[in-house]
Amino acid sequence: MNWFIILSLFFIWNFQQCHCCMKWKRSADNCECPDIRDRYIDKWNEIKGYCCMKIRRSVDICDCPDIRDRDDNRNEINKTELWYTEGPGCARNLSCGIHYRTFLAFNFHESENPLPDAASDPFAEALSTLDLYHDTPPARTLNLFSYYGIICENKDWYATKYPLGFAYNGTDYKRKYMATGGEYKGSKSRVWLFTCKMPREFL
Repeated sequence: MNWFIILSLFFIWNFQQCHCCMKWKRSADNCECPDIRDRYIDKWNEIKGYCCMKIRRSVDICDCPDIRDRDDNRNEINKTELWYTEGPGCARNLSCGIHYRTFLAFNFHESENPLPDAASDPFAEALSTLDLYHDTPPARTLNLFSYYGIICENKDWYATKYPLGFAYNGTDYKRKYMATGGEYKGSKSRVWLFTCKMPREFL
């Protein structure tokens, strides 16, 4: 009888331990942030230019709807072509080629980065290269998540690194550059949209 009690207690203890481990593993693999590919866009200049540059609205106002709320399926088709994988928790890999068409867009009003006084609108592009020639082929591959230090916080994605700084449009209609030495590393900016040039080896 004593052996039966001892064995029963042993099995109960093991079951509880395994149950706790399984619960912990499930929570570690869970990520509350949305699919970042839903923020992929391939016509950023068209959207941004029409909405907040050509109309010349103030930096605080943009009457255009959120482009991510469109009901067409063009973006749904394009996002499936991205080289994207998911790891445990919120670990992600989004492979893009270094190119002027690979960048992350954010809104200064949703960022810890200061809005420049000379900005014509509140949007900025975190750059992957300073080579802005259209015909330049994509360079080596980078992982957008590690390059921009993208983290999941409060159920949303935030960039925390800007290795080459960011670009914005000035009130004089000229493109401006800021923090090109990565000075704002650690400051958070909500990922609004991103573009991704397919890496050369995947073309």
